[in-house]
Amino acid sequence: MAVFVTRFQVCSHKYEIINYTTLQEMFSTTHIYYVQSAELSLRMDERVRSKIADLTRTGVRHLAEMKRHLKQYVEEELFTGEFIPSTSDARFWPSNQNILSCMYRTSLKLRFDALRTVFSL
Repeated sequence: MAVFVTRFQVCSHKYEIINYTTLQEMFSTTHIYYVQSAELSLRMDERVRSKIADLTRTGVRHLAEMKRHLKQYVEEELFTGEFIPSTSDARFWPSNQNILSCMYRTSLKLRFDALRTVFSL
């Protein structure tokens, strides 16, 4: 007989997720996974933000392409030979919405800089 019980409890700075898949497992062992909630709310690292801006200036317009470039940048340039941060760390692995927002702000700056140069003549 399969019993599915899921409990989600918020501790002081960690999320505790406990999953039971069978009745026997519920009484014998539990599987506990901890996720640092502080990692989820951090600001994007300035080096990552400037890399997104540089790539947007060079013509990267699609989210999938930008994510591929960022993955390569974080793994091969920022943390070469070091411990790579967890993918839940929003400083180095920004969400899709944060990437798109940064790309949009950069494209607006480029557009207004172009207008500024045209009207300053």
